[in-house]
Amino acid sequence: MQTFGGESDEYLEDMIVDSNGDLILVGSFSSSSITVNSNSLVNQGDRDGFSLKINGQTGSFLWGNSLGSSGFDNITGVAETSTGNIAYCGWTNSSSLIVNGTAHNGSGIDNDIIVSWSTNSGVWDQLRRYGNSGVEEAHDCTTDNNCLLYTSDAADEEDSVDL
Repeated sequence: MQTFGGESDEYLEDMIVDSNGDLILVGSFSSSSITVNSNSLVNQGDRDGFSLKINGQTGSFLWGNSLGSSGFDNITGVAETSTGNIAYCGWTNSSSLIVNGTAHNGSGIDNDIIVSWSTNSGVWDQLRRYGNSGVEEAHDCTTDNNCLLYTSDAADEEDSVDL
């Protein structure tokens, strides 16, 4: 049995079993850091998103990664693409999120939808941010055989993003 966490709150939002039989967990944490094996995920703001992969045979952690900035950053959905990469959705109110050196800016006040993806080994690849004035939040996502990511937002509307 594996455990992870820190001195404050962690929130598990979604999980999948990938094509290798491994478990991928996503959510957010408000602890100053959480430890996954010897890897420490450090919180950058109020709450940061996390993604963890657990070996389906042994139950041991394979990797952990976080996504965050100065505000609330939540990963609320996860899906595997037809190419084996991992797609994520969620929301943020941070004024800027940086993935692979690219800043994705917003107002820092209202919540914006985020969609991102990583390799199957957990390395963040890209992120897209969608929002305007008002609250936009993605709460779940799935993918299709054409690598389209579908999200369900707070207004129960479906949107798709070409990965």
